[in-house]
Amino acid sequence: PWLVYGVLTAAQAASKVPAANIALTLSVYLALYAALLVAYIKVVFHLAAKAGQVIQSADIADAAAGAPAKPSTVGRGELKNA
Repeated sequence: PWLVYGVLTAAQAASKVPAANIALTLSVYLALYAALLVAYIKVVFHLAAKAGQVIQSADIADAAAGAPAKPSTVGRGELKNA
């Protein structure tokens, strides 16, 4: 607001930091956030695959024991068959 109302001039508000330093900082932040995003996606896929294996192994164990297939309750907040 000081620039808009004329209290501060543009010359006084301008940074004396070189553009290369600002570009480097921005690049480092972007690389860090990209790495965190990739790590997050890998963890989510790993957990989803692990949960799918647990559900499938329970179904296979029930089928081997001769039990009829049970409806899955994954959509209701549970991670095992009813």
